[in-house]
Amino acid sequence: MMSALAARDQLHLLHGSCDLLEWWRRFAKDNPFLAKAGHLLRSYARVAKKTGESTSNGICWLCLAGTDGVVFENFNLHPEWSHTMYDSLPWRELPPFFRALGCSDEDTTLPQCLFFDCWHNFHGGLGKHMVASTAVEVLQNMGQGNLQTRVQQLNDAYEAWREVSKLKLHCGRLDKELFGIESGTMACPTGTWSKFNDTRILMSFLEHFLSNNGQQYVATRITREALAGIRAANVCFRTCYSSGFWMTAAEAERAGAAGLHFLASYSRVAMWALEEGRIRYPMMPKAHYLHHSFRDMFLAGRSGSTWCQNALSSSVQMDEDFIGQIARLSRRVGSQLLMQRTVQRYLLALHLELYDEDSAPSSSRKPCVQMP
Repeated sequence: MMSALAARDQLHLLHGSCDLLEWWRRFAKDNPFLAKAGHLLRSYARVAKKTGESTSNGICWLCLAGTDGVVFENFNLHPEWSHTMYDSLPWRELPPFFRALGCSDEDTTLPQCLFFDCWHNFHGGLGKHMVASTAVEVLQNMGQGNLQTRVQQLNDAYEAWREVSKLKLHCGRLDKELFGIESGTMACPTGTWSKFNDTRILMSFLEHFLSNNGQQYVATRITREALAGIRAANVCFRTCYSSGFWMTAAEAERAGAAGLHFLASYSRVAMWALEEGRIRYPMMPKAHYLHHSFRDMFLAGRSGSTWCQNALSSSVQMDEDFIGQIARLSRRVGSQLLMQRTVQRYLLALHLELYDEDSAPSSSRKPCVQMP
């Protein structure tokens, strides 16, 4: 939205600079924001709510996945939806932010400017479901004791692992509420933690637990395949986070292949759980959006490009952290001159972060904050 506002007020700065305009035409946010701001006819909200329900509009603004005859649950390298990319625009009229940038109503490339947020789609979506459903599958196949006893055993295993790994959950501990099974394991497990970084930590813990604690639970085809998927997801995001905005071809291919492996494993365990009559591993539009991200990385790496764009380049965790910093500061000032005091406190905090005691700015430099 900031780019649209800047273009509206300072459009003359963009004239004669096509490269700058192309970079400014990038919008990344979570799926509800994109659906509303983009006036999208095809979005996550259009997914079928029950088996057999027809979805004429589809769930993706880049392709026709989710429409009749074009399933989005196919995670092959060349699924049906890959042949429908950019076939039709996902809106009836041009969204306001594109209109402010002077874009044409007939420009069929504009949907490509709306980017998938890999962080929300995995750490706040499919990854949470993978963790919650797998944890409940493990709990059902542990030894003696009731559900509360088995949850405590799993939490004890986490505490022992935490001492070694030095990774600590923001949510604190593992309990029934964390996995959404207060009423028992017949319910569909849901991850209820709010900090997405906890998804990363729980994925690491489950990889360790499933690999090294075979004596504490009875392994099944679901837990074995879940371990393969969790391990692949950890490889994928470890590669992405250790790389920069641009990845080498080898890094992109490795991360993309691992991501596709995760989706394939998730699809298998979802099918097996359904065959066995248990509500686990829900299939959701975020899985399709991750398919786009992982597939694009893999194909870019395989194409031999010198540099490939990291799927995390369009994630918004830093943006949301920035908003959180400002929000915390705003709660520490009075109601009078709220905005001014918040900005002043932010500038002061920024000044302290940039300059420590050993590298303080010279006296000739203007102060970072001028307090009235």
